[in-house]
Amino acid sequence: MDDLSSLKGGKMKCKILILLLVSLIAPIYGKELKIGYIDSQRILEGYKGRQELERAWQKKLNEWKEKAMSMREKIEKKAQEIEAQRLLLSEEALREKQQELQELQVQYEEFIQQIWGPGGEAYRENQEIMRPLTEKVNAILERLSKEEGYDIIFDVANMGIVFAKPEMDLTERVLEELNREYAKPEKEEKKLLFWVFKLKELTQSAKEKDYGTEIKNHLIAILGAHSGLEAPDRRDMSYAITTAPIGDKKEEDYTLDDILSIARIAKLNIVIRGEIKEEGNLVEITLEIISVEDGSKIGEATAKGEVHPETKHEDLERLEADLIAQINKLLKLPEK
Repeated sequence: MDDLSSLKGGKMKCKILILLLVSLIAPIYGKELKIGYIDSQRILEGYKGRQELERAWQKKLNEWKEKAMSMREKIEKKAQEIEAQRLLLSEEALREKQQELQELQVQYEEFIQQIWGPGGEAYRENQEIMRPLTEKVNAILERLSKEEGYDIIFDVANMGIVFAKPEMDLTERVLEELNREYAKPEKEEKKLLFWVFKLKELTQSAKEKDYGTEIKNHLIAILGAHSGLEAPDRRDMSYAITTAPIGDKKEEDYTLDDILSIARIAKLNIVIRGEIKEEGNLVEITLEIISVEDGSKIGEATAKGEVHPETKHEDLERLEADLIAQINKLLKLPEK
């Protein structure tokens, strides 16, 4: 037994004509029976988890074969040893070695019988490996019989079927349910890699409050939480900035060419740059959303409103929410 057997663990040799069998059984039930059938061999062949079963079986089979080979080698080695020393051994010593050889042969034959004989370990291991699949198939068939009113479901594997209506064949339905767990998940939509560069502060007040950095960090955090966008690791961005040929400039002074040079090293899809100014309590933010692929401007997002010291956090959040909504629309991202 060097291969996985059918779901039933054995081969049925009888031939059957389903329609004849139904005609014999139906009078017993006194009603028209609903009959179905499966081909367990086709199920095993089409089951996407078969490779796992075969690996488990092959591993065990290899262990037995290696042990059998080792025992066989010991027998051959002992026989060669006896032959080489035959003329040097006393009759008693020769008998002892021949007895040892015979014991090795008996052990080998017992092992072969223990593993591959009728009802041996190979048969039991095969049954154990197949058991989870058999149970799954039986559960599916039991559910089908209850939900759809099947009275009898045959397994026609290895049977000589003369005729059966195709609509009675449940094999593909069973296979479809079994293989659902192996269905590949829908390909995850690739996220757009983006970065926000420090906003240029146009007024002294904005510079003193470091609004350019604050708004940048807030936007990265909020946009990075969106299902369609992803921000790279800051270490990757630091590497891109130090690698790009931009000279010793402050971030807010980067030109568009500088930003695109950094973005291409970091493999970004989208970059955002902008400016912010504060006059009294009035804060105005303008952002440019740029495609890294061709350097074109996708669009602008602007927000304007009052920011008071006592409600600074809430006021900035309101402006940022307005900007995020505009960016989502420009990038055609769903609203969060």
